[in-house]
Amino acid sequence: MSDVEARILTGARALFLVQGGYAPTSLQAIAHEACTSESGVLRVFASKSGVLRAVYASCWADVNRHIAEALRTAAERKLPEELVGNQA
Repeated sequence: MSDVEARILTGARALFLVQGGYAPTSLQAIAHEACTSESGVLRVFASKSGVLRAVYASCWADVNRHIAEALRTAAERKLPEELVGNQA
């Protein structure tokens, strides 16, 4: 991910939260927050809805990373004998 793309995603994510969602957040505001131009945003994402899709995908990627880490941690732990029970 390029620096510009990361700035756009971070800025858009913050603005969608602060400004009450997708509809009230302008492409101009996203560009300003990302320190780029509207055409810079459109070069990377083609449209405002493209920015939203990328923000959504990024959020799910974060969730999936946390779930995977929790599953790895759980798999590495050994359950106490009293929780496993007698399997003989």
